[in-house]
Amino acid sequence: MASDTSQTKSSSQTEILYSYTTPRYVQREHSPVWYGIFGLISLILLSYAIFTQSPMMFVVFFLLTVLVILTLHNTPEEITVTITDEGIELSENEVYPYTMIKFFGILQDEEASFISLFLHEGMMRYIRIPLTGENPEDIANILEQFIERKDGQESLVDKLDTILHL
Repeated sequence: MASDTSQTKSSSQTEILYSYTTPRYVQREHSPVWYGIFGLISLILLSYAIFTQSPMMFVVFFLLTVLVILTLHNTPEEITVTITDEGIELSENEVYPYTMIKFFGILQDEEASFISLFLHEGMMRYIRIPLTGENPEDIANILEQFIERKDGQESLVDKLDTILHL
């Protein structure tokens, strides 16, 4: 799966240090109990919005419920992650130069491992990239040549994802 290479792109003379293909996000399996609890929480939140006579709250909770359901049943696209001497590319139009990255960390849970990128600026100040079968330490050793490593800096979203198995 990994193609650990030291080749050069002909057009921009950027050295490719590591490249692999992975789904954009890790799709988790959910039990019927998980769906039951999710449905119950959604029903309670929607009922609360009706009880407080807040149409805006109802719309927000309803849209969140629909968004979670659609996301759970959506198959993630395959992306090629390319680590170069200039930055990390997730696609042609999604490139993160090392100058934009404050630090990175490796997050490992029982189901998957991720590279967590913390950015200096932008709307998305945090990017999580699945490692899907890659050796996290091999990738960390490459990235440490360019940016600082801080493990254990997972965001609130990561913590909720781990707890709720979203």
